[in-house]
Amino acid sequence: MSERPFLPKSRVRRVFAHPGLRLVGMWVLLGGVFFVIWFGIVSSPESTPSDLPPVDEAPVVPGGTFDPLLLSPLVCCVISMIAVAWFVTRNRRFVATNGAGLKSFADGDYAEAAQIFASLPRWPRTFRAVAASNLGLAHLHAGRLSEALECFTDAERASSSGPAIKANAATNLALANALRG
Repeated sequence: MSERPFLPKSRVRRVFAHPGLRLVGMWVLLGGVFFVIWFGIVSSPESTPSDLPPVDEAPVVPGGTFDPLLLSPLVCCVISMIAVAWFVTRNRRFVATNGAGLKSFADGDYAEAAQIFASLPRWPRTFRAVAASNLGLAHLHAGRLSEALECFTDAERASSSGPAIKANAATNLALANALRG
């Protein structure tokens, strides 16, 4: 008999499990809160003194007046969502292309893997570090030590995102230097 208790799988899914969706949700929430607060300030009678002469009236729409500035929080949210969607799409493309290169690398086709890794985007710096490290490994396994040294040096310089990539690049750089003699 198993020592672990039987726990049924939870069927409750987290609403915003993906970090990109959490970011979009936070921007929408922030924009909505800003819109509500700003709309409350603009529409309150105390916000405009009554002794000033009236300024040109905004076009009248059913339900009141229309102020185009009320759309600015919505525009900010839409622009933020487009930027996040672009970045998530770029990340997915990078992961798919990197995966194809890793498959070629695992199959022993180092020339094709090097070609795929060389075509990976170089922005942001994390992408550049991962792509350069993988390209260096492909060159190292193909026997091109000078190209591997250049790639590992570039990966170590570009690895500002975390110590794991920097340590990996430094280890591979030491290995390439040792093999070079």
